[in-house]
Amino acid sequence: SNRVGGFTGSAYISIDRHKGSRSVNWAFSAPKNGRYILEFRYINDWNRDTDLTATINGRMAGAVKLWNSGTGKSWVWDRMLVNLHKGDNAISIKAGGRILIDHVNVLYAGTD
Repeated sequence: SNRVGGFTGSAYISIDRHKGSRSVNWAFSAPKNGRYILEFRYINDWNRDTDLTATINGRMAGAVKLWNSGTGKSWVWDRMLVNLHKGDNAISIKAGGRILIDHVNVLYAGTD
């Protein structure tokens, strides 16, 4: 979608539990085992805080509370620390409200 300006690519993804689109799924090939940061650029378009959960390779990996970003036009950041194994990882994020996801950075944070 592209109705809200300020996104970094050609569009953003809308997660809206009331419209049936509750998750975003993708694959990431990690160069090595370890801890990684999932860094989200988003708008919380729900007028209240909402939970975002991450599933890695079919297992719950963590959750973060996405704060109300205000006007519905303000892009903000949040992060979550997860464990990935070397090679392909199936990542899914799910939100409890209406979230616009601009992009997700996956950053290596070291080993345990």
